[in-house]
Amino acid sequence: MTKLTEKIEKPLDYAVNIVVPDEILAERIVGRRVCTECGASYHVKNFPPAVDGVCDRCGGTLIQRADDNEETVSKRLKVYYAESAPLVDYYKNANIIVDIDGNKTPEEVEQSVFKVLDIGVK
Repeated sequence: MTKLTEKIEKPLDYAVNIVVPDEILAERIVGRRVCTECGASYHVKNFPPAVDGVCDRCGGTLIQRADDNEETVSKRLKVYYAESAPLVDYYKNANIIVDIDGNKTPEEVEQSVFKVLDIGVK
């Protein structure tokens, strides 16, 4: 048992790991655009607005956040591999991790996660 599972007095049955190649993660983050007025999110390739640079919801200006760039993505991935990846390995060794293909549509990923959580499919 881990400290968390001891505290809540319940075992951890599954850990969900959504797997996406680094290049795709970088593309998703660098292509993200956010409305300065209402906060709506878009993506230049995967979910573009009807008019480039203009929010479909409110007509506000779409911007790329300052930290949505290649350099920041690279730093975030280094932190992930240094700090989070060992946890994934720990759960793999405990045979409780379930990898989900995160390179599918958001709806497909959601359904895969729900399937694991609802019926405990490994």
